[in-house]
Amino acid sequence: MRAILCKWGGGGNRWTRWAAALLLGWGLATPAAPAMAQAQAQAWVLSAEEAEQLYLRALQAMAENDLPTAQDLLQRLMAGRPDHAGAWLDLAVLYCHLGDGRRANALWDEVEARFAPPRPIRELISLQRAQGCAPPVAQPGWLAQLQGARGHSSNVNQGVRDLHVGLNGPAGPVLLQLLPQYAPRGDGFTQLSASVRAPVADTKLEYFAQWQGRWHDAQHSFDVQDVALGLTRHWSLAGWQGRWQLGWGTTTLGGAVYQRYWQGQAWATPPWQPPAPWRWNLSGGLTRLNYPALPGFDARQWDARLHLEHASALQRLEAYASAAQDLGRAQRPGGDRDGWGLGLDWQRQLGTAWGQLVVARAGLDWMQWRSRAPYAPGFIDVRRVQRTWTGTAALVLPVQDDAAWVLELRQVRNDENIGLFAYDVRTLQISYQKRWGKRP
Repeated sequence: MRAILCKWGGGGNRWTRWAAALLLGWGLATPAAPAMAQAQAQAWVLSAEEAEQLYLRALQAMAENDLPTAQDLLQRLMAGRPDHAGAWLDLAVLYCHLGDGRRANALWDEVEARFAPPRPIRELISLQRAQGCAPPVAQPGWLAQLQGARGHSSNVNQGVRDLHVGLNGPAGPVLLQLLPQYAPRGDGFTQLSASVRAPVADTKLEYFAQWQGRWHDAQHSFDVQDVALGLTRHWSLAGWQGRWQLGWGTTTLGGAVYQRYWQGQAWATPPWQPPAPWRWNLSGGLTRLNYPALPGFDARQWDARLHLEHASALQRLEAYASAAQDLGRAQRPGGDRDGWGLGLDWQRQLGTAWGQLVVARAGLDWMQWRSRAPYAPGFIDVRRVQRTWTGTAALVLPVQDDAAWVLELRQVRNDENIGLFAYDVRTLQISYQKRWGKRP
């Protein structure tokens, strides 16, 4: 806690310098009680010496104002040595400095319940609660990331689930036998991606550039490359916080341009929030899609989402509900479509390995699209209903503060009332991620 108190000491919404003298003797490694320490000793991953080294690295990061790194180090320390009261307090003050009063108050509650701090500490926490936490201030700086992956997909061509397909035509049900070339084709792949984000000089804008390529071992006609460019700006108004983003992108399939898109998105967090640790926000976007080789499939899509988040010191759970419309050209089969979606994402810190924090992630998404008109009158006289389930599970193992290995499993199940379009995809990949840069 020493670095934060010295760096941010002063008036207004910050801790005073004299508080440092009260905390120096208490905040390093204070268990709530001997019985609690004894019960937790078997679960501690870090020794006292390792914990102190990690804490010193966090203090150094805070001294350099590298707050994302400091946050990551303090979270690792809390996972490996839950008796380290200084880490809990430092992270709470860090969250408050960034304007995240919800997480700060949740951590202060934990400190008071877990460590039974002395009265001067409790009074300082009460004072900070009364003063509140300043709203976050966007501090753009350059960030870059590079990722390399190796994996296998069970269905690179989105081949149909069953080659025996039943269709409802004008004369009744029709059974079709599809050619073997429409069956799923599995293949290994190598994937590379790179991204950069940096401020635009003398403006409040940030630009971003992203590239990703996937090359298959045998099915080269399904090799994919994506490029995206855009601008982002943070904003605040009447207590609301958010950002907007404008972007352009293109996708090639098998070496030919398959899709181009233009997109506008916005995110907003309202000032009125539920009690900690809950938080909610809104997002929405408008996308224009262009298919150079299939102009009849050009479309405009809009979507709106409601997000609800529950975050604690060691885990985060987010749920969302969405509504969308897909407005296509008159000649597109099925016409316009209406969509609804639900999703759940979970992330938890499992502990530390080799001095680094291990994180588990899981997610489940469901999306339904319903066409407004029969898909192909005279041949397929039903409105297409598409329901897609996507499940993911990942294990993140950092090897440095700015590098990590990620093992990920993804399962997609696309159910359709028109069996011609039903498919399943299972993908397993391992990737290495490296990032550079920091926010000033």
